[in-house]
Amino acid sequence: KAVQVVKKVDTHMGEVAFQKSLDSIWELIAMTNKYIDESAPWFLAKDTNKQKRLATVIYSVLESLRFISILLFPFIPSSAEKMWGALGMKESIDQQRLDNIKELDMLKEGTVVTKIPPLFPRIEN
Repeated sequence: KAVQVVKKVDTHMGEVAFQKSLDSIWELIAMTNKYIDESAPWFLAKDTNKQKRLATVIYSVLESLRFISILLFPFIPSSAEKMWGALGMKESIDQQRLDNIKELDMLKEGTVVTKIPPLFPRIEN
């Protein structure tokens, strides 16, 4: 599904339809949030028999975040770059292209993911 979103964003960017591009990116963010909620990695982590499933869930989420960071880079470069760096990516995010975003295995086993402060802190009234 993430690859389908990338295709939509690519089409919208080609049409200079930036709002549609952002809408598609938010669609991927919502899908990723739903996947996290449904997969419940916090429960998987407590079950020693489900470690393989946990690894798959974490990898899938990190891949989605990699896609999202590249897709958001033209709109919010600073935040996208922070996300990219936190994923342990060595290549520069500004060198990434939509036509090679779908290359899997860019996140290598053993890559250290860095905890960063929230990119968009909640605004309390």
